[in-house]
Amino acid sequence: MLMSDTTWYLEESLTNLAKIHSIRALKADPEQWNALDENQKADQEGLLKQAEQGARFPTVLGRDNAEFIRDITATSKQPFLTGEIVDRLAAVGRIIWDGS
Repeated sequence: MLMSDTTWYLEESLTNLAKIHSIRALKADPEQWNALDENQKADQEGLLKQAEQGARFPTVLGRDNAEFIRDITATSKQPFLTGEIVDRLAAVGRIIWDGS
């Protein structure tokens, strides 16, 4: 369950961070931003606020879970060496390092 939660938190965090980056990049480009009508701009602003608020919670909890896993494995690595857990740790590692 800890692994599933950690994976979900990290995926949510990265999804929201990608949205934040995308909308901020759009706003930073005056040509693209000014091409939007007022409703589209308001929608983008709303999505940005939602992503910013939505990123904080899973980012903090994902980090806390990853630190907890680190602390557990510092004293006992054996439970994390089973096939199922190794695959999940690898998936979390892929999410952390390359966002896939």
